[in-house]
Amino acid sequence: RDPACLEIGIAYLKASSFDAAEEFFGRISFNQQRIRGKALMNLGIAEAVRGNLAAASARLEAALAVDPSAADIHGNYGKVLLLRGQPRQALDALQTARQLSGPEFGFHAELAAAQRQVRELDAAAAASPMSPPP
Repeated sequence: RDPACLEIGIAYLKASSFDAAEEFFGRISFNQQRIRGKALMNLGIAEAVRGNLAAASARLEAALAVDPSAADIHGNYGKVLLLRGQPRQALDALQTARQLSGPEFGFHAELAAAQRQVRELDAAAAASPMSPPP
């Protein structure tokens, strides 16, 4: 039942039927940690697609609380943090995703963007005598 609800929910997400997806994800029992984490992650992705980045962050944080060892949840959380203008936090999430996923890591562009943005922030802070250290 739970895997079927996950698959149906994902199909609804792909069709941009976010409310229907949320309904099916809501049917997943809480004792199925990995499946519940994936469902919450997909709801977070749906919120990001809608442009609701704060809601996306909240969903992805909930997904991480359920399944903290899921590399894809960390990676998607990092992507959302980048979109929210939080490159340091994004870098942490993306580095965790890389550590957890090994050769299956799929967030190379996002990791490079986070690293570049953090370097730029550090350089700007170092060049400005009035700013506090990072």
